Amino acid sequence: MLEIHEADPALIFASDREGPGTHVLLIGIGEYDHLIDGVKEKLELADGMEQLDAPPQSVKALADWFLDGNFVNDERPLASLAMVVSTPEPYRYEHAAATIPNADLPDGSTETVLAAIRAWLSRASSSEESQTIFYFCGHGVLSGTQTLLCRDFGAVTEDPFDQSVNFEKFHAAMATKIPEYQIFLVDACRTSDSVVDMTTQLGGVGRRVLNGSSIKARGGTPARQSIHLATSDLAKSWGRVNGLSLYAEALLRALSGGGAQRDLDMWVGTDGLQTALGTYTARLAKAAGVEQEPDRIKSGRFKIHKPARVQVPVYLTCNPLEAWGSKFTLTTQRDGGDARSHEHDPGSKPDAREMEILLDPDKYSFHAIFGDDAPFTEGNGTTMVFPPEVPFDLSITRRLP
Repeated sequence: MLEIHEADPALIFASDREGPGTHVLLIGIGEYDHLIDGVKEKLELADGMEQLDAPPQSVKALADWFLDGNFVNDERPLASLAMVVSTPEPYRYEHAAATIPNADLPDGSTETVLAAIRAWLSRASSSEESQTIFYFCGHGVLSGTQTLLCRDFGAVTEDPFDQSVNFEKFHAAMATKIPEYQIFLVDACRTSDSVVDMTTQLGGVGRRVLNGSSIKARGGTPARQSIHLATSDLAKSWGRVNGLSLYAEALLRALSGGGAQRDLDMWVGTDGLQTALGTYTARLAKAAGVEQEPDRIKSGRFKIHKPARVQVPVYLTCNPLEAWGSKFTLTTQRDGGDARSHEHDPGSKPDAREMEILLDPDKYSFHAIFGDDAPFTEGNGTTMVFPPEVPFDLSITRRLP
C-alpha cells in the first residue's frame, strides 16, 4: 500500500480485490491562488470569482459516504478512492476505512489534478467491466466547451487557461478508454461573462489531460458515459458558506436511494440519478432563494449501486392551508404493514406549511385527526411512494357548525 501511495498521493483507499470494481476520484478546489482574496490575487483575471468554502466540504462528505459502506455493488465493488483538495493549508483526510497512511493530499494545482486523473484511469483500466466515478467541485466556465479551473488558474497571465482542464476533451478521450461504465459529475458554474467572451474567441481552452486511444482496442464501440452537470448553460452552481454545495447535497440524497429505479429492481441507475439530482437540487435551491437546474449531456444507461434501504421523502401539505394552524396527529399506514404516527403542533412550528416524512417505497394511506376544539375534523388520502420524492396534498374536512 505504501508503494501505491508514493505513486499516487491522491489515493486514500485501495482494495486488494481483483476483477471489476468501482474507482472514484473526487476533486474539490476551494482555494484559488490568483482569484479574489487569493494569496497571489490578480483582479484583472478574477472576473468576480472568489474563494469557495463548499468544494473541500463536499468532497469530504462524498468520501465519507463511500467509505462508510453506503456504496453497494457486488458486481463492481468499491476498488479505489482518491481525493484532490485545495484549501489554504495542506489537507489531510482521516477515516477508519482508509487504507493509505494519513498524509497531505494533492493541493489542486494543475499538475496534481492531471496526475490524479491519469493514475485513477490506470487503476480503472485493469478490467473492461470496471466503473469510474469522477466528481469535480470548484470554479468552471462555459466557452462552447466546459472548462474546469484548477487552483493555479491564472498563474500565467498571458495564458491563464493553461491551468485548467478542458472537460470536453477529457471525457471524449475517456470514451475511448478501457473502463466500460463511466460517470462524470461536474459541480461548477457554466458561465462567467467576460471569461466566456474571451474563451469563445479562443475556440475552447484548457488542458487536454488525456489522448484518445484506438476505439478498436475496445471492440469498436465507445464506453458508456453518463455525464451530469450541476447547472444549465450560462448558469451558476451554488454552494453554502461553511457547508456543502447544493448539488453535493442532492447527490448524496440521490445516491442514498433517491435515484433508485423500479425498472432496475431499486438499483440507483444513471437515469434515476439524474431525475433525483434535478428534483433535489431544485428543492434545495428554492429553499435557499436561488435558481439551479442540473443538466445531463450524455445519457448512458446502467446500474450504479443498490442501496441497502431506500427511503423516500414525502412532502405533505394540507388543503386548506389554514389547517396548519391546528394541532393534529397524522397516521401513515403502509399497505398491509404497520402504522406510524407523526405529530404537528403549530406552537412549536408556527411557520410550518409542509411536513417531511421518510417512507419505504409502497402504497400508503394517510389519516389526520384534529382535536375537538379545532375547526377541522380529519383528513384522508392515499398515494404511491416511490423515489425520488412525493409531494402529497392531504384534503382536510372542516368541522360543521
